[in-house]
Amino acid sequence: MIIFFSKLVEVIIYAGSVQGFFLALVLTTAKNGKRKSNRILSALLVILSMSIIHLVFVAGTIGFSYKIKEPFILLIGPLLLLYIRELINPRRLILADALHLIPFFLFFLILLPATIFGAASAYGEFLFRNAIAMSLVVWTLVVVQYGYYWWKIVHIINNHRTVIESEFSNTEGKTLSWMKIFLHVFGVF
Repeated sequence: MIIFFSKLVEVIIYAGSVQGFFLALVLTTAKNGKRKSNRILSALLVILSMSIIHLVFVAGTIGFSYKIKEPFILLIGPLLLLYIRELINPRRLILADALHLIPFFLFFLILLPATIFGAASAYGEFLFRNAIAMSLVVWTLVVVQYGYYWWKIVHIINNHRTVIESEFSNTEGKTLSWMKIFLHVFGVF
């Protein structure tokens, strides 16, 4: 019975990953007027799909406690923010938007030598010996970062709702309240 449920969970993981990649492909190739927001959403879906599929393919194959998906988790908040801003007020990305990517690149650069040279290298050994402290720092950063982006996005949505309510009598479908619900559910998980 345990084997059955284990296989069922694997099938669900595979299906969720494939659907995420497929939906990202559909969004990227869509010919509607929201190409930029679709690309941001598809990047977010690819990152989430990589995180899901990571559990099956990579989790047991890397010899140290830091995995490929962990730096990419730091992109979820910034991509959600860029997506919401693009839905509300489409504009060109500016250099200041790249500042949101700094935690991702820093963490990626910290893991890069261990990934290239392997867990047996001196740097890989250092990461392995300090795995608990590093994990605590990384996950604290993830929680703080998500909290910041959650607050920022909710603030943007509330401001948008105020503007919409002052300009339109029928606000149905214009307030992005669905995104607030998504953020709350995502935050719980």
